[in-house]
Amino acid sequence: MKSENIEFLKQDYIKSNFFQKKFGKDLKLVETSGINELTKIFLKKVKDDLNIDCDISQIGNLHNKVENKLKEYDQNYGLSEMTKVFAEMPKNFNKQCVLILKETIREEIGEDFFFQIQPTLRIQMPHHSSNSFYPVYHSDIQNGHPPYMINIWLPLNPPSELEGHGFNIAPLDESIKIFKEYNYDIYQIQNEHKKFKYLDNYSETQKFEFGKSIMFDPRKMHSTMPLKDHVRVSVDMRIVPVELFKKFNRKYKSIFGRRESVFEPGGYYQADSIDNYKI
Repeated sequence: MKSENIEFLKQDYIKSNFFQKKFGKDLKLVETSGINELTKIFLKKVKDDLNIDCDISQIGNLHNKVENKLKEYDQNYGLSEMTKVFAEMPKNFNKQCVLILKETIREEIGEDFFFQIQPTLRIQMPHHSSNSFYPVYHSDIQNGHPPYMINIWLPLNPPSELEGHGFNIAPLDESIKIFKEYNYDIYQIQNEHKKFKYLDNYSETQKFEFGKSIMFDPRKMHSTMPLKDHVRVSVDMRIVPVELFKKFNRKYKSIFGRRESVFEPGGYYQADSIDNYKI
């Protein structure tokens, strides 16, 4: 039963402090080689699928080059139609994501880890339909992810001078406070997510330069913001250290996503850990 997630959380949530013990903080900015290659693969698909010529510096203006229907957001998952068009990326895109994990993230983590099979690409567009959905402050834990995994977030184009990356991350203490107040009932937290808009007052808009990524504690609430002047392309990846997975030994399951998954190797995570995976 998916409700087992709540029982697991009551036991695991506070104990899931690997990130703080490892880095002495709950968010880490990482110089990330390979992002430029990811962006090039994305731009080639823009050319191939939409017949739009664009370079890295012009991604922020893509909303001025695409049809209006691609800018619209569905109101169930907050996905732009452009994101849906790019749901299936070429094999070399996923390969490059794994290379980033192997060549950059592995060194940062300092130990072997399992990793998400399918990286998540998001394309956020300026459009009035995003205003009725965002911000949605959440933790991936609400979707069933274990509280001991690690979020990795990579923007594929430079930030806007006015809006940064349009991605806000709340302080860990405010995020933990919410989970405790709701007694880890992720269903209720999800249903009442609009109450958490007050986190705007505490959250930090990410504005770091192109070529870097961030790793952060998954308990931190975060949200995309409605964009007004630029397009943001980004990739989400999630990992869990092998020894940590063995220590907790849980079968957390997806809850609110479009696909049902068990967060274990061979399920949501690649069966082989990053050290054993052959590209």
